[in-house]
Amino acid sequence: MLLRACFCGLLLWGAGARATGSLRQSQKVTPVEKVIELLKKLELQVEDEGKAEAKQYDKTACFCKEQADDKLYAIEKSKEKIKMLNAQIAALEAEIAELNAKVTELTQKIADLEEAIKNLVATRTKAHTAYLLEAKDMDDAISAMQRAITALKDSKKEMTDAKVDFVQLRSTAATVLQAVRRSSKLQATDAQLAAVKALLGSKQEPAAYEFQSNDIIATLESMEVQFKENKKELDQTEFDAKSAFEKEKLNMENEKKFAEKELAETEKLLGMKEEELADAKAELQEEEKDLAADQSFLDVLTENCESQAKCSTSDRRRVRAS
Repeated sequence: MLLRACFCGLLLWGAGARATGSLRQSQKVTPVEKVIELLKKLELQVEDEGKAEAKQYDKTACFCKEQADDKLYAIEKSKEKIKMLNAQIAALEAEIAELNAKVTELTQKIADLEEAIKNLVATRTKAHTAYLLEAKDMDDAISAMQRAITALKDSKKEMTDAKVDFVQLRSTAATVLQAVRRSSKLQATDAQLAAVKALLGSKQEPAAYEFQSNDIIATLESMEVQFKENKKELDQTEFDAKSAFEKEKLNMENEKKFAEKELAETEKLLGMKEEELADAKAELQEEEKDLAADQSFLDVLTENCESQAKCSTSDRRRVRAS
């Protein structure tokens, strides 16, 4: 403005100089005209500098806007991604908690099945051992009665060695009575037991004993038939018990096998989910760092651009004022 005022004053003064200096027509360029020409050049220079300043200002403003827009977009994307990652992490943690609970449940189920199988086998072993003992008593009793029957029948034919036969018969009677007492399956009537006891306590001579032998033989034969039937029932009970045991044990073992397979699959899935969780947490941490960096950059950019804008405005005002 000051240059322009000076320029205008010189123009007025120059006009007067032209009126009074018409006599100097022979001189082509006067000093005043040179000054006027210089002022024109200065004015153009000031205008050019103002345009350059404005151009620089526009360039700076455009740069600040582009950078700010890029960072704002990056910040919004980071916030969206962080929100998504937090949701993913929450879902994974809930799923992992369920899988851990399932692993605990399956582990306990397998342990319970192992204990149940162990107890089942122990119970079966005990029952089978009891069966073997009882079966042996029955077989011994049946075998003893068979020998007794044979001995009695032989004694009727040949009485010369009757004393030896009586020793054998008393031993047989003792075996039969012992088997009846120990076995819950052997059944004998009072008459049958009395006949066996008679053998056990018999001390008769052969001639005196002969008249009772037929009754004793008949009693022993009926007991043999009954004992064999009892042994058959015992064997069938053992067979049924063994079959039920094997079926139950197989079912438990299959259930245990399925539980172990499910446990292995669950643990594998759990491992995968834990890896996903670790990756998601690492990605979240990295994204939060990027967000913080972008936000810090934006804050510095905003501060610098505001400072540059203020300086540019002041400079332009000074240029205009000049």
